[in-house]
Amino acid sequence: MPAAEFRFYRVIGGHKARYRRNDNLVRAIAAARADGIDVLNISGGATDVPDDPAAISNQEINNLTGRGLTVVASCGNFIEQNVENPTSPAKNKHVIGVSGYEPQCDFATSDPPTELNSGRYAVTVPDITDAVDSEPIYCGYEDYDSGGCLTCSQCELDEAVWEGNVQYDLENGKPDVLAPVKYPTVSRRNVRQKVGTSYAAPIVTAAVGRCLSALADLRDPSSEEIRKKISQTGIDIGAEQGCKLDATELEAALRPSSVSSVLSAE
Repeated sequence: MPAAEFRFYRVIGGHKARYRRNDNLVRAIAAARADGIDVLNISGGATDVPDDPAAISNQEINNLTGRGLTVVASCGNFIEQNVENPTSPAKNKHVIGVSGYEPQCDFATSDPPTELNSGRYAVTVPDITDAVDSEPIYCGYEDYDSGGCLTCSQCELDEAVWEGNVQYDLENGKPDVLAPVKYPTVSRRNVRQKVGTSYAAPIVTAAVGRCLSALADLRDPSSEEIRKKISQTGIDIGAEQGCKLDATELEAALRPSSVSSVLSAE
């Protein structure tokens, strides 16, 4: 997206503030609407928003989506007796609500390596096939050395719904889609792994932005069409509710039928 312009809106009162308040979200949404953005990512949510469609934050969301703008929001992380259901604005029926999935392998340790130059995050990847029987291996999606995949002989890598997701909202059909929920960072040359749906939502936002950029002047899909197609084109990973994001199929589904036919023929 070479012509993309990014804008950031603060919804937390300060670095020590622990909760995102509805009034801050309202201000951010209103500012985004005034700025004329195309896709709004909200990695956060509020639990103090009534389900009434006339609630002010729902009105702002409806104003955005009613003008063809797409809103993507994280559904939240499960915290017993505090956050158990999708937060607002993700639970709004016009918003693309995102929960998470993660890689899963019965033969691998669940913890990432602590050293920067090891495992999936190595600058020079060792051959892990010799080590699989002697020590647990942290399994990322794949390890590469000169273009060759070095997955171990016992690899049974799969993908599973993240256990930290909030409960499925049957009434509003949330989440709409699942995306990778883990985000590796480096602190003092050690690998640390952050996790949460706040990291999953921007992946979906980027995919939507990329699709809109690829469509260019071919057509301008509505936010509602994008929301529906993102669910319909998802990949089933065995989750009771929700499918994994498939950006390639999403773009194909949003293209005009005549263009899609030509691409298929090629």
